[in-house]
Amino acid sequence: MATINPADIPVPVRTDAENIYTFAGWTPAFSNVTGDKTYYAVWTITPLDLPDGLYVDSVAVVENDPDASGYNSSLGYNYRPEKIVMGDSVNGYFDYFVPTLTLLTDGHSVSGTVDGGVEDSVRIRFDPSVATVTFSNLSITAEHTDTIVYSSSAPITITIEGDCSFENTAGYVLYLEGGSIEGTGSSSSLSLHGSILTYGDIEIKDLTFNVAQDSPMDTFSFAGTLFSFVNADVTVETYGWWVQGSLLLSGSTNFTFTSLAVENPGYAFQITGNLTFEDFTGTCSLLHKTNLPGPRVLVRGSIVFKESGSNVAATAYLGTLQIIDLGVDGKTFGTGTTPAPSVTIKKTTP
Repeated sequence: MATINPADIPVPVRTDAENIYTFAGWTPAFSNVTGDKTYYAVWTITPLDLPDGLYVDSVAVVENDPDASGYNSSLGYNYRPEKIVMGDSVNGYFDYFVPTLTLLTDGHSVSGTVDGGVEDSVRIRFDPSVATVTFSNLSITAEHTDTIVYSSSAPITITIEGDCSFENTAGYVLYLEGGSIEGTGSSSSLSLHGSILTYGDIEIKDLTFNVAQDSPMDTFSFAGTLFSFVNADVTVETYGWWVQGSLLLSGSTNFTFTSLAVENPGYAFQITGNLTFEDFTGTCSLLHKTNLPGPRVLVRGSIVFKESGSNVAATAYLGTLQIIDLGVDGKTFGTGTTPAPSVTIKKTTP
């Protein structure tokens, strides 16, 4: 008679949009089996719903609220890779559902604090017709493979009130296809911790904007015509940023880019288009956290300084630095033919 090892029996998976199911074993308990016998999976069941702490227009969001106006809330399907043990380990998928807030009309304000993992977090989506939204003191943490804030199909204007932050240790925090993120004054800030994807034209304006990416796997990607910072205080700490387009630093913007690479990354900050400083009264600092030698920024297009709509000489902003032309590779900053390991750009002469 064949002997069945309980450990060799595949672990069952059960999913739906209402509950989290955790496999707790079999019933009845395994014993000597001499013929056909039926065993039933035992599950620990946790009801799944939108987490507490999220508000739209100062009203608490609950799942499938029939009285909601201009938005809906539901449990969206998602998945992540997961190892499922079936005798020997094999790869499989564990299906799960992420609470999802979808804004259907313009002008809503989303606020609150959601500190969650996979199922306890939330993701925010927009109907293609939505062009404006306000985030007010909104903080969301997550560890799911999806994106916390995702806007596609049309540009959107996101207004930031107070301090807002998004952190995702397993996926993306922000996906935008064009639009702007605008503060409402010196007290407005947005902090992003995780991967970022942006397309089209993006403008960050009147805002403290912080990007922290502490893993080489994190992505900060832009593919479009122009990424602009206007009167913004910007701090970017990442292993590398590839701007597939042009970058504009304008007005009182203070921009600090720090490479976190522990080995010489070569060009940690690459811009395929132009780097333009327009009516620039702030400071641009390009640094490396471990002070490795070598260039940090590579500009494939032109490096341009403009005042009142006209090009001006770079010398008023560079001090002892120079723009080094690397030929077909592009341009960088340094002295003579030696690229600088760190760069500070600010207007030093009238």
